[in-house]
Amino acid sequence: MRGLMRLNLHVDAEKCCGCRTCEVMCTFHHKKVFGRKASSIQVKRLERKGEFEIIIHETKEDLHLACDLCEGEDEPLCVKFCPTEVITLVGT
Repeated sequence: MRGLMRLNLHVDAEKCCGCRTCEVMCTFHHKKVFGRKASSIQVKRLERKGEFEIIIHETKEDLHLACDLCEGEDEPLCVKFCPTEVITLVGT
């Protein structure tokens, strides 16, 4: 997890079920398409541990765009649509 406090996001990866809804909604915010390539969020499955790692990009990295907390939306779409409340806003 990178840069979470600066972005006012908290990630509880232990709750993650790997649905990747956050990635899809993030790409929708940035590109208005449902996909994962431009997402500011990456969900990585740690196969040997059976866990997930959630990475939130503060800066553009490869195809991944920097998180802008879904500027123009009422709340970040990753927070709004996560079915297990893995990503939440803090300090707001």
